[in-house]
Amino acid sequence: MVPGKNLSGQWIDGFATAAEYPRHHSYVRMSQHTMVPSILERYTMREIGRPIVGVAAVLVLIFAGYCTVLFLDDAVNGLLSPAAVGILIALKVCIALDVLLPVSLFLAVILALGRFHADRELLAMEAAGAGYWPVVKAVLVLGLLLAVIVGLVSGFVRPRAYEQMYRLKARGKNELNLAHIEARRFYELGAGRDGVFFAERVDDRDGLVHGVHVWLQEGFRRQVIQAQSAVQGVDPDTGDQVIEFHDGYHYDMDDAAGSCQVVSFRRLRRRITPALALGGAAAKLKALSTVRLALSGRPEEIAEVQWRRSTGVTTLLLALLGIPLSRTVPRRGKHARVTTAFVIFFIYYNVQLMARSWVEQQVVPAFPGLWWVPFLLACLTVSWLAPRLRAASAPRPTGSDAGGRG
Repeated sequence: MVPGKNLSGQWIDGFATAAEYPRHHSYVRMSQHTMVPSILERYTMREIGRPIVGVAAVLVLIFAGYCTVLFLDDAVNGLLSPAAVGILIALKVCIALDVLLPVSLFLAVILALGRFHADRELLAMEAAGAGYWPVVKAVLVLGLLLAVIVGLVSGFVRPRAYEQMYRLKARGKNELNLAHIEARRFYELGAGRDGVFFAERVDDRDGLVHGVHVWLQEGFRRQVIQAQSAVQGVDPDTGDQVIEFHDGYHYDMDDAAGSCQVVSFRRLRRRITPALALGGAAAKLKALSTVRLALSGRPEEIAEVQWRRSTGVTTLLLALLGIPLSRTVPRRGKHARVTTAFVIFFIYYNVQLMARSWVEQQVVPAFPGLWWVPFLLACLTVSWLAPRLRAASAPRPTGSDAGGRG
């Protein structure tokens, strides 16, 4: 045997020259059917698994930074506490995992196999008689594993995270913190009812706000509170946080009955409670359980449950699509196809959103629903991957055959 190097750069005997032996040689047959495929599959899975963690971490950090900007305004204005902002960001990240994880695997496959092409490792696999199938099997195993995880996240974790997020945002909007509001700015109140809070002037020394106007509406009933000042306090009977209004008027109007009551007060305590904090969160579509959605016939709920079920399929298809997409021409580098991958995913994701909207608006029936989008992705994957597999599986002339023809 002639010394050679394996894929990790370690010197061994015979491996590098296996392709020089005839196909009927016992060592090559053993390598083709037992040793090499299992080694290469583990090696490929390990090399793909490494960038998955890094890519996922980067995407999560970018998305968390985006969410921080979204919630920062409410935190500065006192509508959300810093702790609530942190919880909301964590919930938003959990909700986005059914998108971030498939993208992470997609990019990891392209990066890992792109390095294989750049370092000629795939050429070495084919020369050793292993072909292209160990790579496909490794990607298929990782794709199936992550597809199951993404399916569970989308079907169970995501709706639960949405429910908790709606509850937290409702509680934050209805428990207004007067110590952090700004003067001459409108603050939205309510979860399930409309409300606006406005103060003309804020006194930081005593915590009083002056020139207070509050408007609330629940159905046909409207309430307006105008007060010279207000301060945040605690109800001595219940211990709940309340807003105590001083020297003003309370208007209670019922549009259905056509009545209006006006009350003048010296002091009025009100707790603006989330009227639909529980029911409103449960009634929102994205917070409904997958089992409940599966039993529904409403177009909006059909679109939502099909979206959740398609995430696992998308994960597997993107992983397989990364195999042909990772192939680069010489001297272009292993990252040459990353931009192409982002463009493909951007187009796919937006087409899927469009298909979901069509199902909700009944432009497309429940079948095919939005399943035609993953079907197109599957056709694209097969059309790019199949020629490569056929070329790798085609019989090649051995050294003895070549000599005979000569």
